[in-house]
Amino acid sequence: ARVANAIIFVVAVSQYDQMLWEDERQNRMQEALECFRSVCVTKEFTNLDVFLFFNKTDILATKVLTVPLQNYFHDFDGENSVEAYQEFIKNNFWKFVVITCMFTSHVLLIQARSKTFFLK
Repeated sequence: ARVANAIIFVVAVSQYDQMLWEDERQNRMQEALECFRSVCVTKEFTNLDVFLFFNKTDILATKVLTVPLQNYFHDFDGENSVEAYQEFIKNNFWKFVVITCMFTSHVLLIQARSKTFFLK
C-alpha cells in the first residue's frame, strides 16, 4: 500500500562551504546530494512527486561575495552570483532524479522575524 504521495526535500544552499557537525570531514552540501540521490534511486519512491526546496538564500547572497563556490565544487565554472550558484546546485540535484518522478524545485526564503515569505 502506498503510504505517501510526495517527498519534500529542503536544502540549505548557503551551506556549501560547511562541514557536518557529526563528521567534520563531510561537506554538508555533498551529504545533502548523497541523501537526495539515495531517495531518488529507492525503488519504492520512484512514482512519488519530489519537491526540492532551496532555503537560506538570504545567507547565500552574502556568502557569494566572500566564499567562492569553486573552492568546494571544482566543476563550478560560473560567475559569482546567487543565480549562478543556485542554478549549479539545482542541476547537481536534478541529475539524480529518476525519469518516472515528477520533479519540482523552488527557491524558498522564509524569515520569521521580518515575516518575509518568498517562494519562486
